[in-house]
Formats: sequence, C-alpha cells, structure tokens
Amino acid sequence: MNTILQQIVQCMTKGRTMKSNRALALAVAVTCLLPATGSATVYLNNLDQPNDYDAQVTLSQWVASRFTTDNSAPAFQLGSLTLGSIYANTPGGNFVVSIYSCVGTAGNELPGSLIGNLSGSSSPNTQSDYIYTATDIILQTNKSYWLVTRVTSGSADYRVGYTYSTANSAPGGWVYPSIQTYAWSSDQGSTWPTSGGMWPYRYEVEATAIPEPGSAFILGMTFLSAIGARRLT
Repeated sequence: MNTILQQIVQCMTKGRTMKSNRALALAVAVTCLLPATGSATVYLNNLDQPNDYDAQVTLSQWVASRFTTDNSAPAFQLGSLTLGSIYANTPGGNFVVSIYSCVGTAGNELPGSLIGNLSGSSSPNTQSDYIYTATDIILQTNKSYWLVTRVTSGSADYRVGYTYSTANSAPGGWVYPSIQTYAWSSDQGSTWPTSGGMWPYRYEVEATAIPEPGSAFILGMTFLSAIGARRLT
C-alpha cells in the first residue's frame, strides 16, 4: 500500500493529466475497500469434545446449530467449516451445509433466511469429519448465525454428531451459546422449534478478519474530491 501512496504523491507533483489522476485515486479507493486477504484463523473449535449424540438429518428434518461472533474485527469472511462425525444411515446424497441468519429476541433465537451454501461432500457416507468451504459469506461482528444441515431431495438419512458441552478450544470471543443452541425443522425451514438447550454440533469454524478501510482509502477519496473541485474552478 505504501507504493500506491507514493504514486498519489507523485501525481500531485509531476503534473499528470487530470484524467489519469482521477483514475489512480479511484483505483486506490476501490482497492482499499476489498476484503482482507490475510491468513485465516480458527475462531470456533469443539471437535475435541465427546460425541454425545447423533442428530438425524433428512428431507423432512433439517437440523441447525447456532454460534456467535465477537468484536475483534469489524467483520469476518467465512473460510471453511469442519463438521464432525457425519455418516450416512441411509446413503442418497443431496446433503447440504448452509449458513442462515438469526432472528428473534434474546432467549428465543431462531434460524432466519439463507445467507449462503458451503461447498463440500453431498454424500458424506463414511463416518468422518468433513470440510465445507465458503465463498463470499461475510459475518458481522457480535452477531449470531445458524449452521444448518439439510437434505434437499430424496430419501437419504444422515447423522451428524453433537455434544452437550459449549467449550471452545479456539482463542478469542466467538462462542457456542449456552441456550438456544439447537434447532430443527420438520417442514423444510418454514418453522423452527428449538430445544432451548446447549447442544451444539461438533464443528470448527475458520474465518479471516476484515479490517477497517485504511488511510490510503481516505487519502485516495480526498484526492479524488480535490480533483473534482479543480474542475469546477
């Protein structure tokens, strides 16, 4: 980014054309608005907890597990999710892992609308941990979301392990909530009864923090405004 700042200064001092000045300043502004490309961090991990029970996931029974982000960054770009102890009781494919928004009041949180589907095995037949990756899913700070598992068609019957513990071995402030952690739907997401208890799935979440726009963005926009003002004089 320092190189871009130097180019802006050179634009001001070397008498480039007004058109090239505007183009460079706009490029700086847009570049600085793009999400961070830093290394991903594990924010949630309870795969070291015991597998206390298996949730049944079918076309007529979707199951969801809630988690909450912290305020360590302005936003987070979801990278991947490792879901523990999945296996097929009846193979058939069409197993989907999704992220849903969270609606409702405190103590009565429910899955809301679909934010995005993750990519991964649609036929996790052999019992194992499976990795699902996200594309362009942005999570806001201090906000709850629902990990939803579902079968979209057919007669497949999958089982996903969950635990009675809300322990998180990853550093930071993301949490598996102690209440309203588990929900299910028998009508393909139209309604979501909840257990009210603390039964999270066993899973790990990896994400990348998105920082505030940098000083280069502010400088670029200021320079762009100055060029516009010159045209009016």
